[in-house]
Amino acid sequence: MRRMLLWFAAVVLGFAVPPVVFASPAHALPPGVRIQAGFAWAAGAYTCGKSSCVTMQHDGNFVLYKCDRYDRQFCEQDWGQGRHGPALWATNTYRNSPPQFFMTWQTDHNLVLYNQQLGVIWTTNTYKNARMLILQDDGNFVIYDDNNTYAVWASNTAWCC
Repeated sequence: MRRMLLWFAAVVLGFAVPPVVFASPAHALPPGVRIQAGFAWAAGAYTCGKSSCVTMQHDGNFVLYKCDRYDRQFCEQDWGQGRHGPALWATNTYRNSPPQFFMTWQTDHNLVLYNQQLGVIWTTNTYKNARMLILQDDGNFVIYDDNNTYAVWASNTAWCC
């Protein structure tokens, strides 16, 4: 039931908590876009940082793309015009004839890709020991532990800065 409510909220209503952008003070988490718990990407939705964008594609694949310019404003502008660099990482969950898909950073701190018919088709399995999801300025997509001291999951795509 909860899965269907999440799907309804993310896909039908287009509801999502907006990401929060701010730079970290010294000795804290790296700067980047912090994704709030409960945020969901419906098909076609994206979030851009300074050097990369993540998107839920219509084919069911959630992909991290490199931006051609290191600037969040230009990254979003380029993305909106269909320009971006190569794919750096993906869930590899593309399908030939997809039903509805959405990726969500759940309130239990697990990053999960749902399919309307199949349910969960990809997950980071970080619900027991995670707290923060960040699209870092260096191009890495990272989930940090409860104490924000180490990465419990990462796309391993840091490419700049």
